[in-house]
Amino acid sequence: MHTIVEEYADDLEQAFEFITLLRIHHQYAQISSGVAPDNFINPNRLSNLEKRSIKEAFHLVTKIQDLIIELYKSLIW
Repeated sequence: MHTIVEEYADDLEQAFEFITLLRIHHQYAQISSGVAPDNFINPNRLSNLEKRSIKEAFHLVTKIQDLIIELYKSLIW
């Protein structure tokens, strides 16, 4: 396993689960209201804790993307 994966695997898993859970709750509420489900979650409707958590999750994803780009940039460009 690659060191980036080893180092961030648990954090990435938690971030993925959190984002997926938000999406499922959002879509459930839409279906319950008779609205066709979508994937747009209005950040203004999130609690402060959810906002902070999703921000941290996206920062983690960005960090991993940057690490991967740095690692493989010589092969990309």
